[in-house]
Amino acid sequence: MEPLAGGESVGSFGNVIDRAIAKVAEREFRRLSRGLSDEEVARTVRIALDEVAKTGKCRTPNYDCEWVALFYLTWFQARQINLVYSLLDQMQVELPRDLHVVDLGCGTLGVQFALAAFAATRDQAGTRISLTGMDISRPMIAIGVELWDCFTDMIRKEAHGSLLDRVTTTMSTKIMATDPTTVRTFCPERDHRPATDRWLTSIHSAYHLPQDLLPVLSDRWKPEGILLTAHSRRASDLARVVKDMSYQFGGMKVRPRKEGCLRQTTKWRHQLCRRLRLRHPLLKSAVEWNGNPIEKDDVRVAGTFQ
Repeated sequence: MEPLAGGESVGSFGNVIDRAIAKVAEREFRRLSRGLSDEEVARTVRIALDEVAKTGKCRTPNYDCEWVALFYLTWFQARQINLVYSLLDQMQVELPRDLHVVDLGCGTLGVQFALAAFAATRDQAGTRISLTGMDISRPMIAIGVELWDCFTDMIRKEAHGSLLDRVTTTMSTKIMATDPTTVRTFCPERDHRPATDRWLTSIHSAYHLPQDLLPVLSDRWKPEGILLTAHSRRASDLARVVKDMSYQFGGMKVRPRKEGCLRQTTKWRHQLCRRLRLRHPLLKSAVEWNGNPIEKDDVRVAGTFQ
């Protein structure tokens, strides 16, 4: 295991994320399997994997299912963290002293993890980060919070006092289960500190928003930076969302900062495949930091990120 010391690396952060995902996955699998026969578990897992596989066809899985949230976490979480972290690193973003991020469609909290990693690995632990996450799926939020708690507990025990420990300890978060249309009436309080910046992010979820919503939110919340991403096949849907503000946005190709396999998460999935005697391509494949290449994503940025 790579140690976590005073100065963090993306490698040490990734190692902890990998182990935390595997630990939470096993714990959640046991909870969900309680009272079910082996046949029922295998059947339920196959259905959940088929749901997760819909993302590759640009269809929406049943995110209201706890089993789907579990297998989304063990397949996509690291990749989404890598996407946001890599963009911040590529743009050499300097975090403001006070930052409030509003993350629409926060899912399993990928933006939150990426911000923590970036602040620690770039030695910007002095930034005061707060995050408001919103998502319609309670199961996705729940397992994301569980992963965050497991991850930060590992940091406390293994690297108390490190930059990553300081960042995750001082971050404040508020996660809400809400329909995207209800955010019209939501107005996050702007910190009274004069240096506070606000970002608006939506990672692979903005294309679900109504076309007229982004201008309303931008005018109401006045974010200094906006970051929106989508699968390449969703580029036209994302273009529809930003249409009325397209002159403010630029596009970019993100180069992944981290490559390779999540060994512990992959091991857990392979063991589950053998345990259930279940042959499914999503269980047999290795979980990659750059699975479904990030370079192909449609990324739209405004303000700070340009």
